[in-house]
Amino acid sequence: MNDKAWKAFVIGDIFEMTTGASISKNEFSSGNIPRVTASDNKNGIGLFTNRLSHKNFRTNGNFISYSFLGSAFYHEYDVSLDMKIHGLKIKGKTLNKYLGQFLVTCLRHTILTPSYGNQISSKDLLTKKILLPISELGDPDWEFMEDYTRNKFRQIKKSYKSLQKHQIIDRRELGEVEWTTLSLNDLFDVSIGNNIDGNKIDKYTGTIPYITRKESNNGIDGFLNKSFDEKYYSEIENFVITIGNETAKPFVQRYNFYTGTKVNILTPKEEKINNFYIMQFICEMIEKQRNRFSYSFSANSTRLKLQNIKLPTKDGQLDLIFMEQYMKRIENKVL
Repeated sequence: MNDKAWKAFVIGDIFEMTTGASISKNEFSSGNIPRVTASDNKNGIGLFTNRLSHKNFRTNGNFISYSFLGSAFYHEYDVSLDMKIHGLKIKGKTLNKYLGQFLVTCLRHTILTPSYGNQISSKDLLTKKILLPISELGDPDWEFMEDYTRNKFRQIKKSYKSLQKHQIIDRRELGEVEWTTLSLNDLFDVSIGNNIDGNKIDKYTGTIPYITRKESNNGIDGFLNKSFDEKYYSEIENFVITIGNETAKPFVQRYNFYTGTKVNILTPKEEKINNFYIMQFICEMIEKQRNRFSYSFSANSTRLKLQNIKLPTKDGQLDLIFMEQYMKRIENKVL
């Protein structure tokens, strides 16, 4: 990458664009056509629908979607675009998954992240610039971009390890165990993480997870450098659970990390529950209580300490074997 010359191109000069249209959610029925919305996860897919006869319903494939809030994804398959979702294709050239993924990364890194107060309209997007590697003639070097990403895919594929299924010794179901009620304060030390403002940092070039109040990707909103500021660094000796104040979404963390604003950290008080699968089970039980929290009644550390959850027991003790085995069975099904 460092051996290439780079140049900024006006998006409207190299891309042709389409824009999605609004359709009421009541019009959709469950199907297999992805509907891309203003989401930053799951490739932007908000739902799957059947084909509609609605005048605003149309599909497109082999293109890049870019939302008014800055989410960018490549779609090899046909999708339907929601309102304010823009579709980009290269003028005079056909995309493929390797070139598409390279361009998605460039779009995400060279256009400043918009917001609800600073949205990117279809007119705005065409005037923005994208930084791309160039050929000796000064044109976008499409061949280099495709080959570079293809090699990355190969490297990643070589690093995959086939996961082995767990040996299962306990096949009891949820209805076959006894349950007890405990407060989170009985199980965890609850503290608030160190607040790092994500708008003032580089979240793209580091290797240490930056955990925020996101509801997906295990709460990860980027990666920071260790040299950022060690006083904000959270060393993990045990598995911990992070919960964002407003979202109340729990995730198990197994690596050292940094936190954004208003992220609670639950550290197990006893070594016996310091097990990834047991912690995942507890996370699911916390999730069951999530609907009691909201932006006006957030899951702050004080309320979390008082929060009760139900857990399985056996002979008056937490049934740790069942919890671990149950989650391993779930993982086996996924594998």
